[in-house]
Amino acid sequence: MKNFLLFTLLTLFSVASFSQTYFTSKEYGVCLYNSSTQEYDICDSYESNSLFKVSADESSISVTTPDEVSVYYVIERTVDLEKSQYWYLVRYNSEVEHIIVIDLLNKEIRVLISDSENNAILYYIMDDYWTDN
Repeated sequence: MKNFLLFTLLTLFSVASFSQTYFTSKEYGVCLYNSSTQEYDICDSYESNSLFKVSADESSISVTTPDEVSVYYVIERTVDLEKSQYWYLVRYNSEVEHIIVIDLLNKEIRVLISDSENNAILYYIMDDYWTDN
């Protein structure tokens, strides 16, 4: 338990410091909204490498996959230290807004998509993380 608390505190301080922070993932999933159950419970998981990079000033988050690089521009940021979560309201392609949640406690990154065509959650299982420091 002591090691876990130390890991969480170090991670929180490293994300909050003025350096770029990187997260890698080898697995992700897509959960679609089920209007019958009113839950995101129609899920599929996939193996694919992804690299998330949070800029030093936290103004952007880039996601690199084997197929593309996507840049999300941060509009608003909220931190929940009790849950070790960072919530980012982001804009993609200057029009579409998403929410990206970096959940350090559960080692998961979630991208919540809700627009006219999609209502889904993408989740990535964190494999590793590091900073530029």
